[in-house]
Formats: sequence, structure tokens, C-alpha cells
Amino acid sequence: PSATILDFATVYANAEDVQRLLGIGGANQALLKINDPTKAREVADAVARLFNRRRIDHGAPDIRDPLNFTGKRELDALFLLLTVFSVVGLVTSGFLVANTLAAMTAEQIGEIGTLKAIGGTRQQVLTIYLIASALYGIVGTLIGVALGALASWRLLAYIGGLLNLDSDFALAPEGVALGAAVGIGVTIFAGLIPSFAATAIRVKDALEAY
Repeated sequence: PSATILDFATVYANAEDVQRLLGIGGANQALLKINDPTKAREVADAVARLFNRRRIDHGAPDIRDPLNFTGKRELDALFLLLTVFSVVGLVTSGFLVANTLAAMTAEQIGEIGTLKAIGGTRQQVLTIYLIASALYGIVGTLIGVALGALASWRLLAYIGGLLNLDSDFALAPEGVALGAAVGIGVTIFAGLIPSFAATAIRVKDALEAY
């Protein structure tokens, strides 16, 4: 990991050079990776018994918690901020769509009255405005998914650089599908109130608005 996270620099060198510089005859640390973290203590005790049988001096084992890794606090804070921004974005987008459709309804009272006067039903009026909200959702979702994918890739590349990891650009189908469902669904849901309000306009009131 980067010194930004560890607060100290890490230098990589050949084992022979390190042994010569520090006067070490061989390896002085054994790193073990296990598949089941619940058996970490059991494995450490078994390794300690093995060292004792072979008369190898050793210190107390250092068992790392996989759920408490370096940088966990920073990542948790980052994910919390992203969640908050996502919720705020959803609420704001829903409000904007509702406000836009409400303004459209107020400006098109006469058109709604004319539609009803020639036989248009409340279902047809509702469908018109729900289609408009769905179009807003589709356009916004396309732009949002594109910008979100690019921004998330750059964020992952930055975090990966701190951990000396490479991050290639890739789109997760599940993430794209979820983003599309939420983006379009929220706009349609937000458009329900002004759409139902448009269907409640009476022909008499609408024609008088001309």
C-alpha cells in the first residue's frame, strides 16, 4: 500500500540484498494465508508446535482480522458519503421531475381540456404525462450511467493506485441494470402526483383558462 495509507514508505528489494545488509541468515517471518478465518488461532497454534518440535525460535503470532484491514475506516467513510450522495440525488431528481411535470400541467391546461372535450379519457391524459416522465428518466439515466461509470472507474483507479493495484475499466451488467431501474422508476413514481392532478382537470375549467 501507499505511504499515504500506511504513514510509512515501503521498499522492495531482493531477498539476498536484504539479508546481506541486515546480516540475516535467512527468512525471519512466515506469512500464512488460510481459507477459513475462524480457524486462524488453531492454525497458529499448530505452526507454533511445529516450530517448537524443530527447535526454531519464534515470537507470538500476529493474527490479522480480515474485517479490520488497513484503510477500512477510510473506505467505510467513503461508502457512507457515496450512499448519502445517492439518496440526495434520488430525492432531488424526483423533486425536479415532479416540479417539471407540474409546470407542464399548469401550462397545458387548455390542451388537456381540448383533449377531454373531443373524447379523451383520464387514462389517456395520465398515459401522456407518465410517458413524459419516463422519457425524462431514460435520458437522465443514460447520462447518469455514463458519467457514473466513468467517475467510479477513476475513483477505483485512484484507490487502486494507493494500494499498488491496477484497475481496468469495466461495466457490471447488474450495476447498469440496477441504475436504469432506479433512475427510470424514481422519475415515473415522482411523475404520478402531477399526472393524476392533470387527469382531475375539468373540461369547463380547462377551456376557461384559454
